[in-house]
Amino acid sequence: MLKTFGTLYRAFKRDKRGATAVTFAIAAVPLIIASGAAIDFSNMIKYRGKMQIAADSAALTGASTTGNLSEVQTVAANAFIANFGTGATVTVTQPTDRPGVTRVVASYSVPMTFMKITGVQTKTVNVTAEATAFSGGVVEVALALDNTGSMYNDMTSLRSAATNLANQLFTSAGNNPNFRMSVVPYVAAVNPGKAVMSANNYEAMDYTASYYQNGEWFRWQWVSKQQSCTENWGGGGGTWVDPGTGTGDVHGAVETKPSSHFAYIFNELFGVKAAHALNETPNNAPTYSGTTTRISGRNYLTPTGFGITTGGGCSWLYNPSVVNVFDLFNRIPGATWKGCVEARPDPYDISEVAPSAAVSGSLYVPYFWPDEPATMDSGVPRYHNSYMTQKGTLPTGWDATRYNSDDWFQAHALFMYNKNAGQSANIVETPPSTKGPNASCPDEVLPLTNTKSSVLSKISGLSYWNGGGTISSEGLMWAWRTLSPNKPYATAKPYAATTQKVIVLMTDGKNGLATNTAWGPHVSDYSAYGYLSQGRMKKLDGSGNAVQTFDEATLYLNDRMLKACAAIKAKGITIYTVLFRETDAATKALLKSCATKTDYAYTAADGAALNSAFAGIARGISNLRLSK
Repeated sequence: MLKTFGTLYRAFKRDKRGATAVTFAIAAVPLIIASGAAIDFSNMIKYRGKMQIAADSAALTGASTTGNLSEVQTVAANAFIANFGTGATVTVTQPTDRPGVTRVVASYSVPMTFMKITGVQTKTVNVTAEATAFSGGVVEVALALDNTGSMYNDMTSLRSAATNLANQLFTSAGNNPNFRMSVVPYVAAVNPGKAVMSANNYEAMDYTASYYQNGEWFRWQWVSKQQSCTENWGGGGGTWVDPGTGTGDVHGAVETKPSSHFAYIFNELFGVKAAHALNETPNNAPTYSGTTTRISGRNYLTPTGFGITTGGGCSWLYNPSVVNVFDLFNRIPGATWKGCVEARPDPYDISEVAPSAAVSGSLYVPYFWPDEPATMDSGVPRYHNSYMTQKGTLPTGWDATRYNSDDWFQAHALFMYNKNAGQSANIVETPPSTKGPNASCPDEVLPLTNTKSSVLSKISGLSYWNGGGTISSEGLMWAWRTLSPNKPYATAKPYAATTQKVIVLMTDGKNGLATNTAWGPHVSDYSAYGYLSQGRMKKLDGSGNAVQTFDEATLYLNDRMLKACAAIKAKGITIYTVLFRETDAATKALLKSCATKTDYAYTAADGAALNSAFAGIARGISNLRLSK
C-alpha cells in the first residue's frame, strides 16, 4: 500500500538511518508534485469559471450590436475584458449559416505554481459561448421617466442608464422593424406632443370648450360686487373669510364654510370680449348688452357674454359660463400652447379609450397654468408663476377694493389676458424654472419609433423641470397610450400573443403636488389635475367630497396609479418599475404592486444601482438567449 506523505514523514523523524532519509526523499517527490498539481488544477477551474462568465457576456453583447462584424468583434472583446481582464485570446465570429448568432471562443494560459518543477509553466483553458439575437414577434417598449425637479442632481445618471437600456434593446432587435420604443418624460403633467394632439383640427382635444374642465378655473367666476354694498349672507356664516385663515385649513386647503363658496367663484374677464368663442381676438372696447336691475335697485351695463346675479344682498358681475383655454393662449404676448394636457375626468384619466367627441369626457383639455398674483413677502414672491406684467383694473361702477387687496380675486381675473391692451408677459420656456401658462410642462413624448438615433437623441436631451409635483400615474398612462393601437397615436400594433408590450416606469419620489405658497388660496402648484383647491381629486372614503390636504392628494394619486397598473396588466402589458433613492415604505409597496412580478420592481440607491437596474430590465425584455 502506498504510504501517505505524513506517514513517511513521521517514519523519517523516528528512523536515524541514512537509508530511511533517502527512501523518504524519493517517495516524497511524486507526492509533492501530486499535491501541487491539485492546487494548480483548482486554480484552472477558477479561471475557467470566470472566463465563461466573461464569454457569455461578450456573446450577449456581440449579439446585441448592430453594424458590421468588425464592430461586433470590438464590443464583444471589450465586454470580455471588462469581466475578465486582459491576457486572454478572444475570437468572435458570426456563422453565416446561422443568422443572428454570435460565437465567442476564448483561451487563456493559466500560470502554474507547483507544476513548474516538472517543466510545465502554463496550462491553456478554453471556453465557448454563443448568443442568439432577437428573433420573431413584435416588441414595443415605452419608457416613462421622472423628470421632476428633485432629479436635478441625477439627470446624468438617468440619461446614462436609459441610454444603455436603449442600446441593448435596439441592438438585440438588430434591423428588425418589429422592435420599437417610445420615451415619455413626465412631471405633474405630460406633453403628448403638440403635433399629435392638434392633428386633424385638434380632433383629440376639446377644441370648442364643450367640457366644463376647459377653463374651469375661470368659468362663472365673479368679477366684483357693486360699490357701497356690504354682503350679508344671513345664515351662511357671515362675510367672506380668506380660505388660508379659516378654521380647519391644512396647508391653506379648501375652506368649507358656506360663505367661502363665493370666494371660489370670484373675479373675471373685463375690458375684452368674453373668452368663450374659439379664436376670439382681444378687444379693448367691450360691447354691452343693456341694463339689468337687481335687488340692490341699481341698473348696470353688462359686458357682452357676462352676467349679473345677486348674493348676500349685493349685485355681482360674473363672467361667461364658457372660457376656452385655447383662446386665452392667443391673448398672452409671446405665448402659445406647448402641447401639455390635463388629466381626463374619471374614469378616462386611467383609460386608453380613444378621444372622441361622441364619448363624453374622452377628449383632452389643454394645460393652462393661470397667471398668479405678483405679491411679495419681504422681497420674496409669494407665488411661483406670476407672468403677466399688467394685472388689469375693474371698470367704473364696480368695487375694486377687494380685487386690489386680495390675491384670490386677482388669481381668477381674466381681463389681464389681452395683448392688444398693451400688456406684456414674462414667458420662460427653458427648463428648469419656467414661467407662463406652460410652466412645468416637460419635453414632449417621443412616440414609438424603430429609429435608434431618435430614441438616443430624446434621452440625451432630457432635463428636469421645477414645480408642479410628481404624478407618476400620468407618466404611466401616456406610456400605455403610446403602446395602444387607439388614438391619439394609433401607431402601436394590435394586442396579440405574438406582440410583447412593455412599460418601464422610473420615479424618484412619492406621488403628490408641490406647495405653491405657505398659505393662501392656490394651495398647490398647478398640475394635470389643476389646483388642489379645484376639487378634481376626491377622497377615497366614497363620500364624493373633494380632497382638501396634500396627504389626501397623495392617497388619491396612488389609488389612480394602482388602478392604472391593473388596467394595463389586464391588457397583457408587462410593467417594470424602478424606484430611485426614495425610501418611503408606501411608495415602495406601490411600485412593487404595480410591477407585473415582484422581481420586476427594482430599487436603486445611487447612479450605479440605477444603471444596474436598467441593465437588468433590458436583459429581461430582450429576446437574447445563450444557446451554448
